[in-house]
Amino acid sequence: MSSALVPEPTVQLLHHAATERAGNMLVDSYARQEVVVLKRPRDGAEPREVVLVCGSCRERLTYRVFSVRAARRARRMWTALGLAGVGLVPLCVLVPNGVVAIVLALAGFGLALGSFTIVSRDIGVAGPGRLWRWPHYLAVPTEERTGALPTLRCDRCGHREPFAVGDFHDAKARLAQHTCPADGN
Repeated sequence: MSSALVPEPTVQLLHHAATERAGNMLVDSYARQEVVVLKRPRDGAEPREVVLVCGSCRERLTYRVFSVRAARRARRMWTALGLAGVGLVPLCVLVPNGVVAIVLALAGFGLALGSFTIVSRDIGVAGPGRLWRWPHYLAVPTEERTGALPTLRCDRCGHREPFAVGDFHDAKARLAQHTCPADGN
């Protein structure tokens, strides 16, 4: 997911809620927090610190929001490191020691893969859960994260209760407790 560097990035804090087994896979589910728009500092200014409070665990998480110019500079640096990693791989044929050649190839591949992964996810915001998803994850909201959750629907009034993996029973309880206008209440 490559994200554009916009003057005011939109983010959504997610809190790890559960890990469930689905066949031979482990599926992580997250409690979604409110979508937040972060204001970037002007180009050349120091990064702006923003504190978000997780609605699930009440932990205060501090993020640094970088200017567009600083974020572009960081992307260029990570891209250069990735290209350097790609450049290391062909050099391993010149190394006479097989073990050193394998280590060199793996290091180059790892550097390239890691750097390009960071570039693809970088939006110019640094902090807990920005790149690694445990226990908080700072995501760029997309339609699939905000509008396409499976839902339970009241047959009488159409009220909907969205749910994520692991949240079905809670959503079912919320739906049972909603005040249905069809009941005349």
